[in-house]
Amino acid sequence: MRTLIQLEVGMVSSPNTNTIRESDSSSKPVTSEKCPQLKRPGYETEPSMTILAELSLEELENVENFAIQNNYAKIIFEGKSNLLTLDLDQIVNIQEKTVTN
Repeated sequence: MRTLIQLEVGMVSSPNTNTIRESDSSSKPVTSEKCPQLKRPGYETEPSMTILAELSLEELENVENFAIQNNYAKIIFEGKSNLLTLDLDQIVNIQEKTVTN
């Protein structure tokens, strides 16, 4: 389990999706069941879910400074995070004045 390092509270702007290096051309994207899942409306991630779906297995195991946010707050996991098979809908719940995991 990762330790929460940084939490930004308040109005959150759109995420910068250019926060991860391009994947190596020899790397293959992982299957959809290995990708993190996020279907809850109003949430965004850095890197975006689209970019995460294109990463290799090794890259998904080592995502730098992963962040998840909605209109209320942004949670940043500094350093490397392993995002394989995570169900972010079950793990993170950000509401006004409340963040739970």
